[in-house]
Amino acid sequence: MNSSASNGLPPSEPSEEMPEVENGDVEKRKKKKPKKKPQDGRSVETMFRVSYRASLVQIELADGKANILIGTNGLMMSAVIIAGGLQSQHDAFQSIPAACLVITCMTSIAFALFAVCPRIVGAKTITSDDIRSDKVSLLFFGSAARFDGNEYEELMTELIGDQGRLRRHLIQNLYGISRGISFKFRMVRNAYYSLVVGLITTGIVFVAFSMLSSPE
Repeated sequence: MNSSASNGLPPSEPSEEMPEVENGDVEKRKKKKPKKKPQDGRSVETMFRVSYRASLVQIELADGKANILIGTNGLMMSAVIIAGGLQSQHDAFQSIPAACLVITCMTSIAFALFAVCPRIVGAKTITSDDIRSDKVSLLFFGSAARFDGNEYEELMTELIGDQGRLRRHLIQNLYGISRGISFKFRMVRNAYYSLVVGLITTGIVFVAFSMLSSPE
């Protein structure tokens, strides 16, 4: 017989490890707590805001460089033309290098003007179906200007009501701006290259004619 029964006491029940099980359950519950999701909407808005701000800065930078090139080349070309007009006699020693410099300045100015000239990228004909099928971004000014006020308001209201479509149109608009910036910087680079090559060519021609025209 059991010793407890012999002593007149009720049989003892088997001990249960309740505290340890409870502590383990608490730890599991802590681990299973869902983590707070990041604020995706705010992060996306910040991304678009930073991207648009950076694009505007790049546009201002490209336009500023193009304006500097236009002003500098215009002054050089004007000086050469005025100096050539004041001289009564012209010879190859003076006219050919001057012509090279004028052609250089005109080429550089042409590329710089292409950079600052307004450029609309997109289809010539845009319908409301193109906007609703997300083929064209309504946020682009070239697309918005092709509709009347009532139709534009209706399309914009539909776009605002669908966050997915709105983000797609923002992405398309940002891509269009990036293409425009790329074109601007290509034209500015060509303007700088043409100026450098033209100045070097003008210097070589000037030195060559100086050596040929110098008395032996």
